[in-house]
Amino acid sequence: MRIIALIILFTILISGCDMIPFLGGNDKPIDVNYNSVHTGVQGLDFSFAADRPQSNYIIVPAGNDITVLIGIENKGAWDIPKGKGIIVLNFDKTYVDFPESVWEFDTLNGRSLIKPRGDTNRKSFNGRILPLKELKKETTVNAIACYEYGTEYIFDVCIDTDPTNTKPLKKACDLLQNKKKYNSITSGQGAPVAITQVDQAIRITPDSKLDIDFIIKIKNAGKGKIYDLSATPNKLCNEGGGLEEADKVVITADLADLPLTCETLGEGRVFVREGLEGIVNCKVTGYSSTTDPSFLSKLKVTLNYDYVDSNGKIIMLKKAGARI
Repeated sequence: MRIIALIILFTILISGCDMIPFLGGNDKPIDVNYNSVHTGVQGLDFSFAADRPQSNYIIVPAGNDITVLIGIENKGAWDIPKGKGIIVLNFDKTYVDFPESVWEFDTLNGRSLIKPRGDTNRKSFNGRILPLKELKKETTVNAIACYEYGTEYIFDVCIDTDPTNTKPLKKACDLLQNKKKYNSITSGQGAPVAITQVDQAIRITPDSKLDIDFIIKIKNAGKGKIYDLSATPNKLCNEGGGLEEADKVVITADLADLPLTCETLGEGRVFVREGLEGIVNCKVTGYSSTTDPSFLSKLKVTLNYDYVDSNGKIIMLKKAGARI
């Protein structure tokens, strides 16, 4: 009986080994969908520590020390390389002073298939609160972030070789049905500048080829401001951006690795003005043929830009005995 029991136990172990997690038999399949991390409308997120700076300071005659601690996280799906991101403190020098007020942070990678969260970092700024002449004063310490970022997404688009439905054959996809998927895109693509709509038009040429237009709408879905890549993060944070650099993104698009021609301001630049949507037409001519069956293809759209965002904390300064 003991031998029989051992045989039964051994059989159960062999047949059930896929139930033992550390052997990998019952691991959940890894999601390798490229677009699964390209969601949301956040890029670089940054904030002040709860007590650095404090909300209230009692100012002594000689002044006080003050520390500002800022934490950052790349919450989007785009990597910020070293030298392409900077944070600068902005403050009223009548009341506070920070000898070091610029932080050019290291590479900050975004979310990816193997990393559900982007990189994080933090920085302390040590300064002084100057002697206070008034009984009390409210002032603000602002942090300005300037960084190079991008939006990237892959759309499944229908190359409908029979857009007027004249053939009796069942198609792999239908242009009108496929377009409905992208009439309104509200989920974002893992970046503050979002593609909100992709429309598509197909025309049949005299030689039975397809001319295809992709009309792409873009908007600033974040709370910051868009600038042209030529502005550079360092210039934007230290000198500010000019009108000629504001509200511009660079677009590139390809259909199954075939580069599309986009109607832009030049060098791929498109206006995405504050509160409005930018519109660009990217096209291909003489593509496929009406004699081919309809099929789904990959439209990849990439946007590149500089982005400026800010965050601030109000602090109350008062002399001893002053009421807040």
